[in-house]
Amino acid sequence: MKIIFLDIDGVLNSEEDLTNNVGLLWDVNDLNIKYIILLNEIIKATNAKVVISSTWRIIHPFDKIEKMMLKKGFVGEVISQTVLLSRTPDGVIQDRGDEINLWLKDNDIESFLILDDTPYEGIIKHFSNQFLYIKDSVGLHTEHVNEAISILNEDLS
Repeated sequence: MKIIFLDIDGVLNSEEDLTNNVGLLWDVNDLNIKYIILLNEIIKATNAKVVISSTWRIIHPFDKIEKMMLKKGFVGEVISQTVLLSRTPDGVIQDRGDEINLWLKDNDIESFLILDDTPYEGIIKHFSNQFLYIKDSVGLHTEHVNEAISILNEDLS
């Protein structure tokens, strides 16, 4: 199984989209169809499944996020979300990279890609080869599609 760990803000929308939206926090109106179309291209070429790593998972379960994405033309499948971590028992602050690492330990996968607009320390330290940095000012872009497909088509074993 191939997995895309998906952040939403800055990936499936841009700063411009968010400043123009005066609706509810983290709702379907925050998703931009043009970025969903590019995500669809990646999924169609790799048959990857999506795991939500975005802070949207704090308010919405992954199946509700999937329904919002489907309303905007998403053709893939959202199968899970990462857990929200803050600190280890001994007080070490954890970030999105640690959340992804925990998900990976519990699941058997072929390859994975992280789409995010924040270069978290844990992501850079452990997953730099699977991380595709997306500038939040522009969102997912056509130039990212081939690189994403290439990362997902690399076998990790």
